[in-house]
Amino acid sequence: MNYNEAFHKTIQQSFDQYHKDNPHIYAYFCQYALDWIKSGAKKISSKQIIGRIRWHLEVDVQGEEASKFKINDIYSAHYARLFVTDFPEYEELLEFRHLRAA
Repeated sequence: MNYNEAFHKTIQQSFDQYHKDNPHIYAYFCQYALDWIKSGAKKISSKQIIGRIRWHLEVDVQGEEASKFKINDIYSAHYARLFVTDFPEYEELLEFRHLRAA
């Protein structure tokens, strides 16, 4: 069973709703990514940034997933893509793969 069959929507649709319900998560993502970049990093990892937000902050999340996940791991690629849309000068610091399921 794929994501769409399990949840009756695409990962992108789920991410869009989560991002709308929880804009503070992206603010933390940008803050941590920029801090990491300023430290001289040659590469950064969206999964590690999500992990830092998840485990090192007491963040409240809203929406239908709030009871299951603080931040779903599948959103890390979407946050990374959003970050390079806002900060295209850092695109080379992230590695992107083809999204298997939008």
